[in-house]
Amino acid sequence: MKLLFVFLSSLFLAATSVFAADLLKSEVPGWVDETAIPPVDEELVPFTEGGVYYLLSDEQIRWEGERRFSHARLVMKVLRRSGLEQAATLLRDFDPQSETLTMTRIDILRGTERISLRDKLDAQVLHREEGLEGGTIDGTLTAHIEVPDLRVGDVLDVSFLWASDPVFDGQTFSGFFDHEFSVPLGLARLVLNWPEDRPLQLGPSLDGMEMTDTTGAGIRRIELRQNGHDPLDPEDDLPPEHDPWHSILYSSAKDWAEVTNALSGHYDRTSPVPAAWLEEVDAIRAQYADPSQRAYAALRLVQNKVRYVGIEVGKGGFFARDPALVVSQGFGDCKDKAVLLVTVLRALGLEADVALADLDRGYGLGNHIPSPMAFDHMIVRTVLNGQPAWMDPTGSNEGGGLGTAATPSYGFALPVTGKVAGQMQPIVPQLGGIDRIATYETILFKDDIAEIEVDTDATGAAADWLRWQWDTTPRRDMERDYLDYYEGYYPGIETRAPIRLTDDETTNRIRIHEFYTIPAEALSDEDLFTEFPFFAAGFGSLLPETSHRPRKAPLYVGPMRERLQQIIVKNAPITFTAPDAATVRDPAFLFHYSGESDDDGGMTLRWYLKTTDRIVAPERAVDYGAARKKFEDAVYWSWDLTPGESTPDSK
Repeated sequence: MKLLFVFLSSLFLAATSVFAADLLKSEVPGWVDETAIPPVDEELVPFTEGGVYYLLSDEQIRWEGERRFSHARLVMKVLRRSGLEQAATLLRDFDPQSETLTMTRIDILRGTERISLRDKLDAQVLHREEGLEGGTIDGTLTAHIEVPDLRVGDVLDVSFLWASDPVFDGQTFSGFFDHEFSVPLGLARLVLNWPEDRPLQLGPSLDGMEMTDTTGAGIRRIELRQNGHDPLDPEDDLPPEHDPWHSILYSSAKDWAEVTNALSGHYDRTSPVPAAWLEEVDAIRAQYADPSQRAYAALRLVQNKVRYVGIEVGKGGFFARDPALVVSQGFGDCKDKAVLLVTVLRALGLEADVALADLDRGYGLGNHIPSPMAFDHMIVRTVLNGQPAWMDPTGSNEGGGLGTAATPSYGFALPVTGKVAGQMQPIVPQLGGIDRIATYETILFKDDIAEIEVDTDATGAAADWLRWQWDTTPRRDMERDYLDYYEGYYPGIETRAPIRLTDDETTNRIRIHEFYTIPAEALSDEDLFTEFPFFAAGFGSLLPETSHRPRKAPLYVGPMRERLQQIIVKNAPITFTAPDAATVRDPAFLFHYSGESDDDGGMTLRWYLKTTDRIVAPERAVDYGAARKKFEDAVYWSWDLTPGESTPDSK
């Protein structure tokens, strides 16, 4: 859910100190074109949230040289008591390294009266770090203002001016304007007073958005208006790059090369290997003759010896620190670690360059307008066996090498330096590094108990995930979680021996061995004995569900994954009849089941599932749902173990 208030008020998570007691104040600048406040649309009032109706969101921007001035106005009406807290607390973020924030209007409209409070109120400027727990420090400040005597029925009209200086050339000529929310909005308006001598690229706008484009006195004035915005109710399971909350993007960059040219002066240089690491780099060179082995040894060195801390204050948000400083401090952010890895790889005789990426919306970069604001991450591109290989030095608990390591799942990346600098590149995953899990389960009935052994074999991204889980969670908790999982299917099950885990980081393979017993009392319980389950663990959760209704947006299946499950049943008190084999093919996945049984209480069941496309197009969602239903019908069966019964029940 995306609330307008959250975006325009920059809700903070933790305030660490009061930094100052006042804020700059001024009149609304003369270049700002005021617009009338639209009335409340009574038909949309039932869709409001938090007791507030948003009447106007208006942003107007102009430039003086490279300095950008952004004037943002928000008008809201308090409909109910619950809206007083939300409307009366104003929070505005700014970066003191490159921005100044000015209060230009805080007015209460009560009937025909306009009550101006701007000059009567002071702001508390709070230093807070939202990303501190995740290792990121950005130095952002938050201006906090409490509006007094706000009442139900009042309209609050507030506006602020941000003046932003560039950290690098062209930075201030890129940005976005949010205008899609989960609540009604009377009018969303963006005005760009764009320098006529600069090129301009605008991202796509929504149907029904009005646009005017006029030029005069060296300024190209572009106005975009969206009237009567209906609240958005996005569908579930959307691809990360398919953001339902549409924004208008703007940029002066004519292509991606222009974006990298603004940064390459800092990144297109090779630093010496830090003295503290010379011995370790020499050891890699001596131990491995194969370039790919050297490359992944260097990756693990940076991943494991430099912890992640992002000092994103001012220029630190865009430029990496010197590798020697990063090594001496033992920490760095994605940029720091990427430059350090490139330094080591080049010292080992490998081609290597930094590249810009996006953690969430990387797959959408192929259709993004060129803009330096399209990225939030930096990784490394090297070349192994004549093919590009992508590495994320901020990863942890990763294993494997060429052909077995998981590839960063970011879709696209933009190399900043090197032979393909400025050319958007697809990130093609190594097939040997995809998320693979094979599970082999044996259920042995003997006397009046059942013994279960489970052998899980995980490789690629699945091994990385399991390695991280076992490294960050107490072993006691992990073993309890595994037992609880089976307890959900076999009430009364007990652990027979501790879990055994073997980890081969070189081949990126983890094997987990589990040992359980269903004691006589639990096995004889009628609910379990007459409906004893055999199932493909986790298969159902691997594919998202969808309704029979047509979709408007794509359905996200996820990165490529592969699962194999085999269950061998021995010495059961009945003679089984294994269900018939089944195969389900869909462009998004392939599923196959087979099974056989014998006359001695034995049966073998096998399931295989592989996802083959990360998204399902909207027009295919209904067919996908029907295929998923067929697959789901074949992943879970239960048998009545009473002698003479052999027909399974499907669930």
